[in-house]
Amino acid sequence: MFVDVPSKLICEHTFQVFLDKNGVVRGYQRVDFQVGKQREIPQAESRQNLTGFRCKLCDLPMNFQIDDEKSYVFKQRMDDFLGSALVKYQVAHVEGNEMHLNTVIVDATGEFLGHIDAYAVPLSEFLADGKVTMNEPNLIFGPEGYVPLKTHKFLEILLFLNTKHARILELISPGSLNIVEVGRLVEEKVQETKKIYLNISENVLLNIADKNFRIWISGDNILVASINTEGFLAAFDMIAKQLVQKDFEEIVERTEPLKIALKFLEKPQSSSKDLHTFFRLYSDDRLFSRIRVKYPENIPRILERLKKEFKTGSELLDPFLNGQKSLIEILGSDIITRAWELFELIDFIDRRKLLS
Repeated sequence: MFVDVPSKLICEHTFQVFLDKNGVVRGYQRVDFQVGKQREIPQAESRQNLTGFRCKLCDLPMNFQIDDEKSYVFKQRMDDFLGSALVKYQVAHVEGNEMHLNTVIVDATGEFLGHIDAYAVPLSEFLADGKVTMNEPNLIFGPEGYVPLKTHKFLEILLFLNTKHARILELISPGSLNIVEVGRLVEEKVQETKKIYLNISENVLLNIADKNFRIWISGDNILVASINTEGFLAAFDMIAKQLVQKDFEEIVERTEPLKIALKFLEKPQSSSKDLHTFFRLYSDDRLFSRIRVKYPENIPRILERLKKEFKTGSELLDPFLNGQKSLIEILGSDIITRAWELFELIDFIDRRKLLS
């Protein structure tokens, strides 16, 4: 997507920045000619298929047209959710010296149903003397505005490293460590271990200063964990083996859902359903969507049936079925460990098409 940057915002030039689907600047071009006055779009035409919402970062109004690919960065068709066809869009606008990118969910008619995430790209980082600079720091701490988890019941530290591009992402960190140095030392230890052993075993134990770290390796990726409770290792091992195989850029893009999934693991007892639930929380964007029930008069009957079928959990669905909250909003920190319960209820409704 090309984004126009007006004169005086960054420098005296008017230019266009080209963003890929992840909001990363891939190049720029100068504007050779600019028409003094743009065509005025008739009010009726401008409102056609117009989807409006507020920026999650600055609360300013934003809008785009679902049938105009120039008005959004990318779109992706999602799986149907309780009978509704959903589409994911990323939409950008410039505020001050930043570009704000919002990923949102809309239905087939263009009605806004919820935010998935939002982050800012400082324009000044990509420009120097009118030229785009692609230099990145050797180590990163996540997208703009991202804050890692400070505490976790079973994990003291969790880092995701990519050795090919020398990048590191904090997922869980108490804030008292030099994470850049931890990342460098981990990579040194891994290289040292590779020289000694022909094959590195899974969840290798490394000692750095007074910390014991478990690591999982897949290609250029290294997942690094400091575990508080050894009994948690067996349950986390299955998740770590799959997580470390994910693309690094995907992990960066999905840090917020990943934090929610990590909080789910604080549940008192592990079960065979944890692996599926963890990655559903991590990957299913439909959880961020509110719904519009076609026949709201049927909601009391549906809730009554759920109470008969399930011992607990049906009381959680009232605000969701009434369109007041998304599933992610319902799964706050106090009940996130009950995510599987909620998924069972939703899948029951979906299988029986109770909302159709």
